[in-house]
Amino acid sequence: MISCLDEEKSSTSITTNAKEQQKSKKKQSEEIDLLRSTLIQHDIKLQQFINNETKLLVKQLKLEHKIKLLEQNNIKLKSSEQSIY
Repeated sequence: MISCLDEEKSSTSITTNAKEQQKSKKKQSEEIDLLRSTLIQHDIKLQQFINNETKLLVKQLKLEHKIKLLEQNNIKLKSSEQSIY
């Protein structure tokens, strides 16, 4: 009789242990999914920052080119003015 009770307690303990392990694995899986989701969101933001930086660099290059042209035109204009006077 005692051994039957011991076996039942042992079986119940094993079942409880298995359920706790399943809960723990499920929680870990949910945490991993959340971390993956966060990582994906951060990766998307990083790509957006990189794209924005690239666009800004292109704009900067265009502006630098325009400045150079304006400086050249300014020099030509001053030269023309001097030759007139």
